[in-house]
Amino acid sequence: MMGRKRTNLEDRIIQSASNLFYTNGFSNTGIALIIEKANTNKTSFYQYFKSKDELGHKYIWLFNKKIIHNVIRLMRKSQSTEDFIKRWLNMLKRSVKNKKLLNGCPVANYYSQLEIEKIKDKEYVHYLSHNWIKILTKYFSMQKKANKLKSKKSSESLAKQFFIIYQGLLNTYKLTQDITIFDESYDLFMNCLEN
Repeated sequence: MMGRKRTNLEDRIIQSASNLFYTNGFSNTGIALIIEKANTNKTSFYQYFKSKDELGHKYIWLFNKKIIHNVIRLMRKSQSTEDFIKRWLNMLKRSVKNKKLLNGCPVANYYSQLEIEKIKDKEYVHYLSHNWIKILTKYFSMQKKANKLKSKKSSESLAKQFFIIYQGLLNTYKLTQDITIFDESYDLFMNCLEN
């Protein structure tokens, strides 16, 4: 499903849907509006996607892939865990200023709009969050091995705490629209690292 090369029209449909799903919400975005914004027609839409749900799944897969790529890039550039936290928070702050994360985490928003019973691929939802935790766990383990992180907490525990703070941070911003919370949250992340 994810392996074939996308066409320009498919990219337009995905981009239009991504913008609409994020700003209006998945539930409030109809196929007709996606088609209108992508400047296409129903036949072309259904040539690429069987349903809005399939398009939503693709949207989440692509967004998650992009954000994980960015976070891994930050991990590689960072000289220390503290440096990584600062870079991550700055990336989130830039995303908010560029209006890319005004409504919180797109993955969490998407799935929070669906009824649990209607989520066809619950394993995929779990995979996304567990993958985040796995990536963070691996990073913290590498930092500990290199003596760059002295926390006595397990790497997995640190990863889970970071994931919780990240989700809470984006949702708090969504509620308050207060950009200063990104700077203030630095202490929350640092407190996790303490023994």
